[in-house]
Amino acid sequence: MNCYWKEEKAKYKKMFKQPKHILDNAMRMAIEQDKKNNPDYAKRNWLILKLRKEGNSFQKIGDMLGITKNRVREIEVLCLRKMYKNVSKLNQRSQNA
Repeated sequence: MNCYWKEEKAKYKKMFKQPKHILDNAMRMAIEQDKKNNPDYAKRNWLILKLRKEGNSFQKIGDMLGITKNRVREIEVLCLRKMYKNVSKLNQRSQNA
């Protein structure tokens, strides 16, 4: 695991310490954005994140969905990045209000 990924993983751990309503809103915003941009994959991508949060392995999820475990890992990172971006937006809005 390279240094960049360790830093990014620490950033996401901090994100999950946010209040639940902020995380829920951030995920909802990201899902809506995905539905507009890529409706075919939006449901699958967020299902992967949900399954990972439940403790399923990359391999198990990949087998369920018919994709490689490496692709599952890539999709998880994409979803986390989108959520992180939206959490930052929501925090800025609440500070400006």
